[in-house]
Amino acid sequence: MHRILAAALLPVATFAAADEGQRFIHHPATITEPGEYRVARDLAAVTGTVLTINADGVEVDLGGHTLATADIAAPVIRIVAGRTDISIHDGALEDGSSGILYDPSTGHARIRVERVRIHASRESCIHLAGVEHVELLHARIRDCGEDAVYVQGVQSEFTGRFIGNNIRKVGGSGLYLFGLRGGEVRDNHVVNAGMTTPDAESIVITGDTAVPVGGNTVLGNRIVDGVGNTRGIYVTMASANNRIAGNA
Repeated sequence: MHRILAAALLPVATFAAADEGQRFIHHPATITEPGEYRVARDLAAVTGTVLTINADGVEVDLGGHTLATADIAAPVIRIVAGRTDISIHDGALEDGSSGILYDPSTGHARIRVERVRIHASRESCIHLAGVEHVELLHARIRDCGEDAVYVQGVQSEFTGRFIGNNIRKVGGSGLYLFGLRGGEVRDNHVVNAGMTTPDAESIVITGDTAVPVGGNTVLGNRIVDGVGNTRGIYVTMASANNRIAGNA
């Protein structure tokens, strides 16, 4: 089941500028201007989202810090509907409904997530719906209540790269990719998918049969110990002409 509960927006914050042009984030906040931001310390929220991104062209350097919310109805980072060109990298996201959430009714977002650790989300650790392009690189994701990573394209198709991610102990699927076209799924390590969801998949590539997608490369992935009837790599008839090779 892929549903997300709404999270309240935080007040707009004033950010201190760093010497190199980055702006420091010292407390839970809403970003409303494009630019480069750097988290200055660990941040925690009792209720609501820690960081809301409500601007295009935003890069968030987590600075090796941990962002966490105790609110199981709110994501740690929420990207507002319609926003695009978002980059998040180098830190940890814990608890909440999701680590990163983008889920508008319409949108054409381009999102990049790199070297981020996500732990103990109540629903999907990463939930991105209504995207045009996604890159998920070298993330470490574990203990998700539902799918580790759920991505759905705008009008049921998107492009993307999913490379070098380590996914462990998730309730649903490891990578659930709906509408991936001409994408790359390579060198991911998925352990213990499907812990609470019957018939989940470690990696699933699917889509809408009315929207032709496929042509993906699925290469060098390692899948270990799916629970119950969990399948390793599952490609539905909605996705055609994929190259699947060298997986274990």
